[in-house]
Amino acid sequence: ADAAAPHKLTKEETDGLRLKEAAFLDSLRLNVNVFVKPYPRCGEGAADEALARGVALQVWDRVLPAFVAGVRTRLAAFEFGDGRGLTKALHRRGVNMRYLGRVADLCAAEEALDAELDAAGEGRRHPMPLHLLELCEAEMLARAAKHVAREAFAADVEGGVSVSSPAGLYAALLNALLGGGGGGGGREVLLAYGGRGRDVGVVAP
Repeated sequence: ADAAAPHKLTKEETDGLRLKEAAFLDSLRLNVNVFVKPYPRCGEGAADEALARGVALQVWDRVLPAFVAGVRTRLAAFEFGDGRGLTKALHRRGVNMRYLGRVADLCAAEEALDAELDAAGEGRRHPMPLHLLELCEAEMLARAAKHVAREAFAADVEGGVSVSSPAGLYAALLNALLGGGGGGGGREVLLAYGGRGRDVGVVAP
């Protein structure tokens, strides 16, 4: 027998489907600035806050633990090998890099659990790889250093040497990050360098 002819939607059915589609799309909208004070509030206030908190908790309690578990069980361990790959892996899951601290905490907890199990002679078949925590720490450090360098450039309001020849400022930044000693004040010295355009030498972290 011939296949039945496809049903042709009536105008009322088409309008009903469009209304359902519009309602569904509206339910997906998220006011991402609901907790950002400088931005004017828009939407429904408390409802927007509840929705944003729900999404954040979903990321915090489910998405990130699942990501770390995937790395531990090797399901996602080979997605990345550097900070750029880690960034892409998290972005593919809809996760902002502001959650790096949470990923690092989860990795540290897994590594601590592995140490306890190893001490008891009950090590897991798939222990937590050490590279993810190291990548998170390096990425957080690099992102923080970028903000400090940007602030130092902004402090050079007269367009001095830090703008025309930034090598000295970057050398000071690397010294502040990697230099030995415990004198502290690396950020303050960097800002002084940006503001006065002078060599600061080796800066303790």
